[in-house]
Amino acid sequence: MLDNYDDLLFQILTVDRFFHKKGTFHVAARPYAALSFRDSGTGTFKIGNKTLHTKPGDVLFIPSNASYEVEYSTSESIVVNMAYCNYSDAEVFELQPKSDVAILFSHLLAEWQEHHSFNRAKATIYTILERIREYNKTKIENTALAECIQYIELNFCDAELDIKNICNARFLSRSSLYRLFVNYFSMSPKEYIIKLRMNKAVTLLVDSDLSIKEISSICGFSDDKYFSRVFKNTYGYPPSQLRKHSHM
Repeated sequence: MLDNYDDLLFQILTVDRFFHKKGTFHVAARPYAALSFRDSGTGTFKIGNKTLHTKPGDVLFIPSNASYEVEYSTSESIVVNMAYCNYSDAEVFELQPKSDVAILFSHLLAEWQEHHSFNRAKATIYTILERIREYNKTKIENTALAECIQYIELNFCDAELDIKNICNARFLSRSSLYRLFVNYFSMSPKEYIIKLRMNKAVTLLVDSDLSIKEISSICGFSDDKYFSRVFKNTYGYPPSQLRKHSHM
């Protein structure tokens, strides 16, 4: 991907704001690449065998020597034209309208109009690509975390569930899984599973007449003595005491 292409080379030609009329247009191949930020409206680009949809906040890269068809709504964008660009894949990066990238593109346009500095503009482009990389990394991590949470919530009552199962199911390393949970929940994946099991155990102890051994098994514990120990460590009293007081 463009944001992760360490050998990227290019020279700035122009930085400008463009206003697009509603309609479908055919654009002939040009000897320079274009990196654009969509401020408003939408654009659908057909480039080779790709169809790329852009909305406010998105960044689009069109390589040099690529003809395309585009369907615009009434819209505007900031466009950087780049000569001698050695990256050749058309791409769209889905971001947010008020992200750091939006601010950087506005800054880039203002700087170009005021100073017309090729070096400053080029440095800002590299910063934009780094921000896109960071955003995509966070997006991927958020997706991975959401998938792990969904998997855990579907399986936390399974006594066979362990960290290895979760990592294998969602193609994550143990260290990555641990880091995600600590960053977002300030607890390890194992602690998160215990929390879910304890919440279910409390509900069953209060609302059912099941034995503690049965509740232990339902909540994913193969040993009811271990279940009671974990319960007491969590709440400060054994499950039998909660049941006694809840049925008074």
